[in-house]
Amino acid sequence: MEKYEVIVCGGGLSGVCAAIAAGRYGLKTAIVQDRPVFGGNASSEIRVNIGGACARNCWARETGIINELFLEERRINYEYHRSSYTNSKREKEFVIYGDFFIDATGDGVVAFSSGAEYKIGREGKD
Repeated sequence: MEKYEVIVCGGGLSGVCAAIAAGRYGLKTAIVQDRPVFGGNASSEIRVNIGGACARNCWARETGIINELFLEERRINYEYHRSSYTNSKREKEFVIYGDFFIDATGDGVVAFSSGAEYKIGREGKD
């Protein structure tokens, strides 16, 4: 039985940043991903650029972990484009235990499955 202090569900940018941050705090951390590559929409599968603050303001820039990821992606981007990867068709089921779970799935599937309260829709302007 493997037990973690933090389990991050979802390997998009928010999940990757959460896992890195938890690991940097010295917490035993696992990240669970259902795709063959990390990065979500910014992965080599979808290829949406990391924008954030700099998408609308040329003088703004993302900082912190997201900037580290951006710079690393730029550094090795050429190698990724030259290589190929295979999307695995195999699925495995794991049972892992944790003290805290971070739902970074994008759809809130973990929170929903656990019975957490949720709302559908958008908040009003006021």
